[in-house]
Amino acid sequence: MSNATNPAVCSEQLKAVMSKHVPLIPEALSRHFLKCAGFETDDICVIRAASVMGQHFMEQIIEDADQFHKLRNLDSRRKRKRDMTLRMEDLSASLAENGIKVTKPAYYKEHS
Repeated sequence: MSNATNPAVCSEQLKAVMSKHVPLIPEALSRHFLKCAGFETDDICVIRAASVMGQHFMEQIIEDADQFHKLRNLDSRRKRKRDMTLRMEDLSASLAENGIKVTKPAYYKEHS
């Protein structure tokens, strides 16, 4: 079995890379959400891997939302000024594609 296909070697290489890599999502935040999900660990490689996966997911959502934004602007070519605002409808469509449903909260008027 070559080193490229040996799981033990791949695991050690991944650990070496993850121990040096500092993700954009803070480790404390990843540790908190892992703990809320019932997973506690002190292994920094696992925490950083969770941070990298969360970062990748967020990047995917943002890219999809940007694509929805561009599609929406194609429909409104007649306008002089292009809308450069990313709207909630773009983000909601992107999240829905990834299985996350976003709804507006009910409006309640407080009586004085």
